[in-house]
Amino acid sequence: MKRSEVMMRTALFGLTLMLATPALAQQVPPLPAPGSLPDDPVKPHVILFESALRQVIDGAGQKLAERAAIVEPRLVLAPDRLAEVRGIHLDDLFYFDILIPDLNPVAMRVMNIYRQQQTGNAMPVNVPAGQPPDKVNANNAGPVKVIEPDPMTPTLANFDPTRDYSAFSREAIMNALLDLSVVLPVKEQDKVTISASGFPVTGGNPLYPQSNRKLVVTIKGSDLIELRQGKISRDEAKSRIKESRY
Repeated sequence: MKRSEVMMRTALFGLTLMLATPALAQQVPPLPAPGSLPDDPVKPHVILFESALRQVIDGAGQKLAERAAIVEPRLVLAPDRLAEVRGIHLDDLFYFDILIPDLNPVAMRVMNIYRQQQTGNAMPVNVPAGQPPDKVNANNAGPVKVIEPDPMTPTLANFDPTRDYSAFSREAIMNALLDLSVVLPVKEQDKVTISASGFPVTGGNPLYPQSNRKLVVTIKGSDLIELRQGKISRDEAKSRIKESRY
C-alpha cells in the first residue's frame, strides 16, 4: 500500500470519529451536578440512630469500667477506641452495622498481673491431719465458722471482662432497638436490623483467621409500631426480636 493511500484512510477514519462524537453525546445524558442529587428524607433519622448506637456501646464500656473498679480499684479497664456505626436505609429495611472496640490490651495485661499477685499472696493454712480446712482457724485454735465468698460478687478470680463486655453490649443493643429506634420512621412492612461484631484483626495469618463472632438482631416495623402505640408490652416486643450469632 502506498504512503498516500495510508494517509488518506487515516484522514477518513478521523473524520468519521468527528462526525460520530456529537451523535454519541446526544445519546448519553450528562452527569448531574454533585449538589443536584435528591437527598433521602430518611437519612437524618438514620444518622440520629447511628449516634444513639455509638452512645449505648460507649455506655456498655463505662458499665464494664465500673465493675472493674469494684473488682480492683487500681484497674482502669476501658475499650481501646470508639465504636463505629454505619447505617443505610433501603426500600423496606433499616440496616446498621456496629464495630465494637476491643478492650485495651495494656489494661488486660495489668489485670492479669493483679490476678497473679492475688493468687500468689494466698497462703495455705496449716491444717492438722484429718481436719477439714474450713473447720479450723489460722492458729489451729479449734473449729471456726468460715463464711464462703458470694459467687455473685465480682472478684479477680471470677471476673471475665470479655464475657461481661459482650453481655453489656448485647443488652445495650437490645434496649436501643426497642427504646431508641423511635427516631426511625418505620412502616409496618419495614424491618430494623442491627449487626454487631469486633473490629477486623489486621496482620494475622490469613490461613488461620481469628474468630470474630457477629451478633445480628432484627425486629419488624409492625412490632415497633405496636409497641409505640401501647398495643404490646416491652417484654412482648423483646420476645419478638430475632437474634442470630455467626
